Amino acid sequence: MAGRPWQDHPTEAIARERRFFSFEPGASWHGFEGYAGDQYFVDPCKLLLTTPGIDAQSGEYTDFGIPATILAHYLRENGIVPEKCDLNSILFLLTPAESAEKMAQLVAMLAQFEQHIEADTPAGRRAADHL
Repeated sequence: MAGRPWQDHPTEAIARERRFFSFEPGASWHGFEGYAGDQYFVDPCKLLLTTPGIDAQSGEYTDFGIPATILAHYLRENGIVPEKCDLNSILFLLTPAESAEKMAQLVAMLAQFEQHIEADTPAGRRAADHL
């Protein structure tokens, strides 16, 4: 975005300006071809998380990975239900009913899952039973 990564822009600008959601023809992050600039946009009501296992730059598999289905199951066991998942991504649909508390709970569960991975502890039961 304007010669710098999108994450270096102010949050207020990202929330306000449509240009941050535009698919740029030829950009390597999405791999889509055959469309014009400003023809397609990322849906800001979707939250897509990617799990480790695929190099974002090359698209190649890495030596370590976590299938998204494992994380999705962990989240479901802890009361958070994703819309869908595939090998290395989990999709959440954000609605006006999503509160700051619900988003904080998601972040907390992701952090606990990461702690399980780093400590190499079982993550099959509710998080409160392990940590």
